[in-house]
Amino acid sequence: MARPKKETVDYFPHQCNHGKTMYIIEQKYGNDGYAFWFKLLELLGDTAGHYLDLNDDATFEFLQAKTRLGADICCEILDLLAKLGAIDPELWESKVIWCQNFVDGISDVYRNRRMKTPSRPSFYGQKPSAAGVSTDKNPQSKVKETKVNDSISTGGDDVIVLTADEQEFIETLQGVKDYPLDRAKDRELYQTLTDRYPELDILDVARDWAAYKLDKPLDKKSNPRSQLNTACKKAMEWGKNLKKQPPKEAPRYTHQRTDLTDLQKVIAKKTMRGL
Repeated sequence: MARPKKETVDYFPHQCNHGKTMYIIEQKYGNDGYAFWFKLLELLGDTAGHYLDLNDDATFEFLQAKTRLGADICCEILDLLAKLGAIDPELWESKVIWCQNFVDGISDVYRNRRMKTPSRPSFYGQKPSAAGVSTDKNPQSKVKETKVNDSISTGGDDVIVLTADEQEFIETLQGVKDYPLDRAKDRELYQTLTDRYPELDILDVARDWAAYKLDKPLDKKSNPRSQLNTACKKAMEWGKNLKKQPPKEAPRYTHQRTDLTDLQKVIAKKTMRGL
């Protein structure tokens, strides 16, 4: 099995001169504001994908423990950071922390690893109707996510955070006629296929399968998620849709120069001694 790609970093640039964000945060919250910002960056750097989803209780509790601040003051500082543009304001509305400047600052690490820098996560919200039924396209889809305390609730919305690849996978399936889209289930499907077939480019498999469905559309008896799994099996058997491997460096050879004249002298001396 291929080794999973690392999406965390061991360090990030810490500039000696700070801009308006640090000045405002420190002026308003003193050392607590200063410490919060850099501990937040440390946590982002040590988290896969470099974003924090505070809709998860454990993640939010850990942020409070790491910064040694309560829930209310954490949210207050994060609200200000979003207002200043230090973190993504749109994602923060869904209680997801993403700092584009931070990711840009560590892009060289991923360049050296020869892999794509993590991109801004996509997300969607599902607002329940008065009867408590999801308003997603699939009326039977109802997503249940762990919520944080009321101080950072999203007004009753169920929020799911998607990576860019998960979002593209779901959009590909959404384009298939009569596909029973369920974003939570299909995100889980993507993760399952990725774990089960680490050598495959699952997005590439999904695109090929979607194109095949143009000529062989789904019917009532179809099990499209099972078909996708079968498509992955076939791709492995046929050696198709494999992930592109980075080019290997050419081996370096060292050449030792030999002075033939000196070598001839040595041979001549040994020959004379033998006479």
